[in-house]
Amino acid sequence: MAVTLRMRGCIDKDMDGLSGLVLPAHPQPKEDEIFSSWMCRIAQANGIKLHTLEVQLWGRDKQIWTRDIDRSVDDETLSTIAALCGTSFERAYETCLRELEGKLFEKLVMGNSPWILPAATYHRTRKRPFMQFCPTCLAKDKSPYYRRSWRLALTTFCDKHNVMLHDRCPKCEAPVMFYRQELGDRWITSIQSLTLCTSCGFDLRDAKVDEVMVVDRHALLTLRLQLRNLDLGWTFNDKQMFQYSQLYFSVLRNLIQKMMLPWTIRRLLTVAQVKFSLPSIKGSRARGLFEFYGVFERHLLLQVATWYLMDWPVRFQGLFRANRCRYSELVRDFKDVPYWFQSAASILEKLPLGASPEEMAAMRALLQKATDPKYRRRLQHLILRRLPGTAGFSSLDCFLRPFEWHSVIRPLRINRWRWPQFSPRS
Repeated sequence: MAVTLRMRGCIDKDMDGLSGLVLPAHPQPKEDEIFSSWMCRIAQANGIKLHTLEVQLWGRDKQIWTRDIDRSVDDETLSTIAALCGTSFERAYETCLRELEGKLFEKLVMGNSPWILPAATYHRTRKRPFMQFCPTCLAKDKSPYYRRSWRLALTTFCDKHNVMLHDRCPKCEAPVMFYRQELGDRWITSIQSLTLCTSCGFDLRDAKVDEVMVVDRHALLTLRLQLRNLDLGWTFNDKQMFQYSQLYFSVLRNLIQKMMLPWTIRRLLTVAQVKFSLPSIKGSRARGLFEFYGVFERHLLLQVATWYLMDWPVRFQGLFRANRCRYSELVRDFKDVPYWFQSAASILEKLPLGASPEEMAAMRALLQKATDPKYRRRLQHLILRRLPGTAGFSSLDCFLRPFEWHSVIRPLRINRWRWPQFSPRS
């Protein structure tokens, strides 16, 4: 490898004090630093353009910045950078998002991966706010760098400075693309600073700092502890320990997404908004994917979902039963339903749900509009099946109280114990 690098002019073995095996300046990865940030600091320390470093190492045939390099970096590329900086492969591997496999998610996939903020790569630009940042961290760093945890949808605040993160430039609202500092400008020969917005030049260290919004202090404390111990491979919520952390985070993400969809589980979000006096949260356009929400929305949803999973499984079962959430919605969209979640949710499988207030109003309005006797009779049978109870007469009695209920119920009492089977085609 050293011979190839000398042929490309990256390392000169004849220069005094250089071995020809590592770069003249070889900065080591900092705590929680992400791979793309490390690459930028390597080019910055050696006083060359980032693209020049890329061409010197791999030639012009290999393009690494036209894709999400933090997701797609391969072992060969990682080994090359580690050798040039005198870093072990294991330490370099910790800068990649793949290292979180088995801790935060099962497998990192190309495309929309759970808990990873999407970049929407287009050539060398990014169309979505994929990188978050803490202004205080960047201001206090001797050499500013970007953390791997800032790329996670699970992270919405800085645990060190207790402030909310930003996910875009506060001045022009462009995504943070720190690797484009000198791209396209032939007169700038090296990266000057990683804190400048590449769209408007605003210094991200001067961004406004907001304190962390607290929905429930116990839920927020649980999130803090989970983020601090993400590398353990197991996690906990309140007094309950979960042996495999990726299964817990899978349930947490699944619950959040279902609360934002027009299902019965969405009632839980309404309950939380009333209980904690939360503002309304707009739905995502991308099929309810959690990673497409902004920092503020994700921060609220994470605390609400964490609160529902605390005091497991008493709070979960009680609130789901009280709000008549469907069991089928709880267990869907899982590749494999975790056993601890399946066992707690199974008691909700055969609970009679009855009709929601919206369904009651719709059925009442439909009955009032029905004029054809045959259609009205069939509609009565359908309503009685939907209402809870064996016979259903008392429920329909209360249900039809606003108008002449006896004209609807009385004809049905003839065959009270022998219900005719209704078929839409009959």
